[in-house]
Amino acid sequence: MPAIRVLIQANHPDPDAAIPALNEHAKRAREEPGCLQVEFFRSCDIEENMLHLELWESIAAFDAYRQKHPESAFVLAPPNHLQSPYHYGSPERPRRHGDSGVEFYRYVISRVVDGVWLPTDESQLPQTIRWPSYAGVRIINQSTEDPATAGDRTRYTNDTRAEPGCIQFEQFRSVEFPIHVANLELWTTPRIYDYHYLNRIIQQQTGTITRPPQIGPRPERVYGTNGFEFYQHCYYGLVDGVWQPENEPERMVTVRWS
Repeated sequence: MPAIRVLIQANHPDPDAAIPALNEHAKRAREEPGCLQVEFFRSCDIEENMLHLELWESIAAFDAYRQKHPESAFVLAPPNHLQSPYHYGSPERPRRHGDSGVEFYRYVISRVVDGVWLPTDESQLPQTIRWPSYAGVRIINQSTEDPATAGDRTRYTNDTRAEPGCIQFEQFRSVEFPIHVANLELWTTPRIYDYHYLNRIIQQQTGTITRPPQIGPRPERVYGTNGFEFYQHCYYGLVDGVWQPENEPERMVTVRWS
C-alpha cells in the first residue's frame, strides 16, 4: 500500500506570529499512528509564502487522521483561500510567486539512471507499460543545508523562474528544523519540463549556468527522508467532505482508482 504525500501552500498574512502554533500542530500530528512527516516551511526569498508537507505510511493512516482532525488541512489558510479561484492569492494579498492550493500524491522517491529519473523502488516502475504524462510536472526535493553556509541562489533562481513554462521554482526552509530545506518546482507541461531539464544539462556542461555552491558537508536530518519526488500535478478541493480533483473532468462516478 503506497504512502501518501500531502502538499499545501498559502501566502500567510503574518508568518512570524503563526510559526509557534504551526510547530505545535506539527508536533501533535507526528504523534498520530502512521505519521512519517508533518512539517512547515517558509520560503527563503518570499517571506509570506508558506509550505505544509505531510507524509503518511498508508491510505488507512491518512484517512484515520483526516477523519479525526478534518480541520488539519486549513492551519495555513481557510478552505476558500486554498481552492480556485484563489490559487494566485486574493486581490488583497496576491501571491508574488507560485500558487496556493492542496495537492495529494502517491509517494514515490526517484533517482537518476542514465539521465532519466526513475522510482528508487523498481517495483513501482512497470517494465512493459509507459503511462502517459498529461498534467503539469510537480517536483519536491527535500535535503539538508546549514543556513550559515548556504550559497547565494538568487541568480540561479531568477534565471530558472524566467524560463517559459516555469510556474514555481522556490526554496523553503523548515521553521522548526532550519537545516531541513524543501525545493518546489512546477512546470506547465511534461514537454516544457523535458526542454528545461535537457537544456539545463547543456548549460551546465558549457558553463553558461552553475548551481550555487554547497559549502561543507550536509548535516544529518532531524527526521524524515531526503530525496526527489516527481508527480503529475493536481489541485484538490473539498466536495461533500471528500477531497476530489478541482478539475471536474478528472473526477469519475463509476470508478474509484486504487
